[in-house]
Amino acid sequence: MGELTGWRLWSDVTNESNDLVERAALVVIACRRRLISALIVVTVAALSLTGCFPQRPVPTVADLAGRWVDSSGDGVLRLNQDGTFTAVDIPAGIFDMYPGYMGGPIPGPRVDASGTWQIGVSTPEMEVDEPLVWLNVDLGEVSATSLPLQVPTTGPPRLEGFLGDPDLHLFYTLTPTSHEGEDRQP
Repeated sequence: MGELTGWRLWSDVTNESNDLVERAALVVIACRRRLISALIVVTVAALSLTGCFPQRPVPTVADLAGRWVDSSGDGVLRLNQDGTFTAVDIPAGIFDMYPGYMGGPIPGPRVDASGTWQIGVSTPEMEVDEPLVWLNVDLGEVSATSLPLQVPTTGPPRLEGFLGDPDLHLFYTLTPTSHEGEDRQP
C-alpha cells in the first residue's frame, strides 16, 4: 500500500503540474490578445496623427471663390476672389446660428445679404478644428455680424454654418456649383 500511496501522490503532482501548464498557456494567450489589441489601437492612433486618412489641405481663396448652393437649391452664396460676397435667399436665422434650433426645417424668413469674407480660424470658445470662412455681413437696419462657416477638410467639399448648439452637429450646408471664372447662373 505504501507504493500505491506514493504512486497516487506522484499522479497528483503530475495532474497539478498539468493544470499549472494549462493555466500558464491561458495566461499567455490572454496576454497575446491584449498585446495585439494594444498594437491595433496604437497603429490606428499613429495613422490618424500622421494624416494617412484622406484629408484636403487648408483651402485658399482660389479654392473657395465661386457659387455655393444650399440643400433647398434656393439659397445661393457667391464668394468672390476680391474678398466680397453676395448671398441670395439665405435663412435670416443663420446669422444668429439659431440658438434654440433642434433640427428639422430652418425656421424664419429668407434674406439677401452682402459683405466681405476671409479665411480664418476658430475662436477658443468655438472648439472647431476645421478652417473657417468668416462672412462679415452688413444687414442694414438689422445689424452687422460675422458668420463663421466651417470648411471641413474631409468628405465632399462644403461649407457648414452651425445651427443651435454646436455639440448637436446641426448645420446649414452649402455645396459648390462652380468656381469663379466658370460661373453658371441659374
